[in-house]
Amino acid sequence: MAECVARELSADLEAVETEKPVDLKDGQTMKDLTFGAWLGKLPKVKPPKKDLSAYDMVVVGAPMWAFGLASPMRAFLCENRGRLPKKAGAFSTSGNPFGGRALRQMEKYSGIKAAAKLHLREKEIKAGGWEKKAKEFADRLR
Repeated sequence: MAECVARELSADLEAVETEKPVDLKDGQTMKDLTFGAWLGKLPKVKPPKKDLSAYDMVVVGAPMWAFGLASPMRAFLCENRGRLPKKAGAFSTSGNPFGGRALRQMEKYSGIKAAAKLHLREKEIKAGGWEKKAKEFADRLR
């Protein structure tokens, strides 16, 4: 999803990384992060490699964990709130229909009202056709 949106907007792409590497296949690490997300705990994230204030717009995207925005993205937004440009887009992914909550949290933690928002459910991604929605999302940001 992120790669598709970046390609559509001819934009740079940068992943949010935790200071302690996360192995998504390690069940205990994911349980700890998910439970931490539910409790509102934030992991330490690496600073961005690029100067965020140099951009006119930022698009953030993350999965939902424990019915909320993934904690690494929450940490990133909290730590970089004052450096983000005033124009933003937001997208989320999940296995449930409650993506609006993650999108609202992205706006809350970034302090920016998103110009465009998109939530994709896992079943939509697996069924295909999500690229059309991603392109429409990118068009709303132009």
